[in-house]
Amino acid sequence: IARGASGKTEVDFVWEPASRVPGDRSRLSQPAKLTLQAFAADGSQVFEGVVKASGSGGPDVSGDSMRATFQTAPGRLRLRMAIEDAAARPLDTDVRDLVVNPMTAPIALGTPEVFRARNARDLRTFMADPEAVPVAAREFSRIERLLIRVPAYSPDGQPNVTARLASRAGSMRDIEATPGPWPDRFQIDLPLAGLASGEYVIQLRVASSGEGEARADVSFKVTP
Repeated sequence: IARGASGKTEVDFVWEPASRVPGDRSRLSQPAKLTLQAFAADGSQVFEGVVKASGSGGPDVSGDSMRATFQTAPGRLRLRMAIEDAAARPLDTDVRDLVVNPMTAPIALGTPEVFRARNARDLRTFMADPEAVPVAAREFSRIERLLIRVPAYSPDGQPNVTARLASRAGSMRDIEATPGPWPDRFQIDLPLAGLASGEYVIQLRVASSGEGEARADVSFKVTP
């Protein structure tokens, strides 16, 4: 989520199919796209559209169809998803609720986006593209590199964003957060090669004198 217009909240939706379990001999097709409908608490529809699976690799020029973006008043949303394979055969349906928080506080952090870069070219493309499509996954290989992008807001328009990497054993080190490719966005470049396999969290914080602070965490797992 991020700050929208006129007190509304902007919602970005991405998804990807779960990895197949080793040894699974199921002949079911792999999910490829879904039709997403979003309804406000009063039953009014705020979005309907087709969203393709993300996370298939590096940057994609057809990324617009891999994310749904819409604005809604804060509150409870009901998401209905009709899931299909690449041949448009129905596979499954899913219904779930999402609580959309208001983003009107003077100091605020939106939902961090995670981008998986498999090489230096991917990273450069992601860093320069404000419309790049993030991944839904939170498990990554040590040969990959993460770009974390987070919406940050302060009354003076110059948020002071800090980040720190931690593991289950405790705090590890500070990470630099730099301005992103458009206003109110900050990003973090995190190579995973120097991390042991395990679970980690990036602790994000934005603060302003006299206005308090806001926090957000990004948890992820590193595999060999």
